[in-house]
Amino acid sequence: MSYNKHFFKSTFFFLLLFCFTATAAKAQEANPVKIGYTSAAQVLPFMPDFKQKQNELETYSKQLERELQSQQQDFQAKLKNYEEKANDMPPVLKQQKENELRNMQQNIIEFQQSLQQDLQEKEQKLLQPLYEKVQDAIEKVAAREKYTFVLNAFDGTMTSTILYATEGTDITNLVLKELGIEIPKDKE
Repeated sequence: MSYNKHFFKSTFFFLLLFCFTATAAKAQEANPVKIGYTSAAQVLPFMPDFKQKQNELETYSKQLERELQSQQQDFQAKLKNYEEKANDMPPVLKQQKENELRNMQQNIIEFQQSLQQDLQEKEQKLLQPLYEKVQDAIEKVAAREKYTFVLNAFDGTMTSTILYATEGTDITNLVLKELGIEIPKDKE
């Protein structure tokens, strides 16, 4: 009796597994996986507003660099003045000037560190609306063309994350068309 029970359970399990596999295969046929790729980094340079945003960022960067240079020049001038007069200063004044120079140097270091963060935040603020437009276009293309997945082809360092793709899976031109951007001849 135990043999029949074991046989019945095994048969039932394999029958259930077969049904599951057949159902999954049928679902796969009905909804095949379609994968495409693109990258906002590839699309952005073709957008009309991109140049303007890049120019704004460059102007802001130059403004910050001028401020940094001004602080460094002030520091260098005070350092030179201190070095020329240090031997003639009373110890209390000498200590006060050294503390002032250390504070100035620390402020310059902190400003340099905040400068990079400020630039990144400004770039994010300027480009976010463009990234949103690109994402919206990607979603529309994916829905219209029935893509199951759309992969990002490049990471933040412009290193390709796609090791291999068949021709026809790059949807960048479709995204450009969706955005109303004429496709450059070298991209066709």
